[in-house]
Amino acid sequence: QRTSILCCLFLIQSYKTNNKSQSCYLDYLRKTVLATNMGLTKLLFWSALVALLANVTLFVIDSGDLENIEAEKYKGACEIVLPEYKGFEDMAQFENGGFLSFASNHSHFKFVVGTSMRDMLKAKVNSGDLGDVVAVVIKPDGSVSKGPIAVEGLPAGFEFFPHGLAALGKIEENPYVLAVNHRSTTDSLEIFKLQSLGDEGSYKLVYQQSFSHRMLYNVNDCAFLTDDRVYCTNWRSQPTGSFLGVVEVYGRMPWNNVIHCSLKRNKCWIVAEGIRMANGIEVSKDGNNVYVVASLDKSINVYERNDENGQKLKQIETIRTQSLCDNLVWDGDDLLTGCHPKAFTFIYYSKDPINRIAPSEVMRIPTVRLQNKHLSTKKARTLYLDPVGDEFSACSVAAITRNKESYLWIGSVYGKGILRCPMDPTRIEPFTEDMRSWPGISRSNMASLNKAADILVTAYNR
Repeated sequence: QRTSILCCLFLIQSYKTNNKSQSCYLDYLRKTVLATNMGLTKLLFWSALVALLANVTLFVIDSGDLENIEAEKYKGACEIVLPEYKGFEDMAQFENGGFLSFASNHSHFKFVVGTSMRDMLKAKVNSGDLGDVVAVVIKPDGSVSKGPIAVEGLPAGFEFFPHGLAALGKIEENPYVLAVNHRSTTDSLEIFKLQSLGDEGSYKLVYQQSFSHRMLYNVNDCAFLTDDRVYCTNWRSQPTGSFLGVVEVYGRMPWNNVIHCSLKRNKCWIVAEGIRMANGIEVSKDGNNVYVVASLDKSINVYERNDENGQKLKQIETIRTQSLCDNLVWDGDDLLTGCHPKAFTFIYYSKDPINRIAPSEVMRIPTVRLQNKHLSTKKARTLYLDPVGDEFSACSVAAITRNKESYLWIGSVYGKGILRCPMDPTRIEPFTEDMRSWPGISRSNMASLNKAADILVTAYNR
């Protein structure tokens, strides 16, 4: 009985709080082993199995697939631009607005046993596909660059399958552009400079360097701190397609981390860990805070960086989201993120994106800090929602350009083009209502259940 209660409390605590608070439960588990006749190996095996199955159950419950999504936002008022290209998965935003994005074939992203990303990339390379990539620029005024952007200086036989993107500098000042690159053998960071060709709206990317390191083993996204320093997320600790890789995803294991790298010194080190699927990342304008999406926690972790912390980031806040979110892009003092409201629907869609659809959601995340350094009570808001995905499936990123006409731009992992939605620039938060419900369970009852779990954990800690 004591072991069963311990497992339940451990799982509740794992679900409700961060991983540091779990040490007391592990210590209690050790004492339980000593106080019972159950063998250590047997107890650990059954406890681990129960914990894994319970985590999978929690993932199913928290995936969003069991919820009803009751509203549509902006749907029907938008249009798809650049429909001849697919897979604008991320956007590298410039300091004065506008962004660059790569269209790329992301068919090597899978979430099933036996489907290795590296093996799929090797198959592409062996067939002569070194990455059919197209780059486009959306300028700060919302206009689209003229034609695909030329990429110059790439080495012969260069494999280029971009994922997360980052930029440093203003668009007119030859900014740096970083692209996470999944090669068939390893991951690397590719650094470019964006240069104007003189003609209005014409640009080119000039290759600068490649950076790889043993700690950058499964990179999702990066953010510049300076032209030398970057923060990057490893979103998977295990090889994709392996048994442990499936356990990591479906068991919601906190095995991911944030890496800080010096591009000039060729050094990297871990600055944050214990994250469930570390995904998009951004650094605040003043460089004091780092924001990391924890997709499987449906949250964004807020970290503080200063001299007192040394090389480590100190987590100071957690922002809850309604969906499993992906990339982050700044909009003033807030962050925009593209999200997947239904996790298993997205996984099912990813296996055949041509013939299937999945919901899309764009959220605005407040980051304004009060004098006590805590975030304001302002909640995350939905800017765009397609509850089915028949207009735009599986969005992963969003950005806003503000001019005489302001637009919300939305990219996706697999879909055609970029969705452009007109916005009223005077309406910072167009949508505020809660749009989700559980069949047969009211939102107030769900809140009561969560509150009861919090009380139980607090009582046990005492």
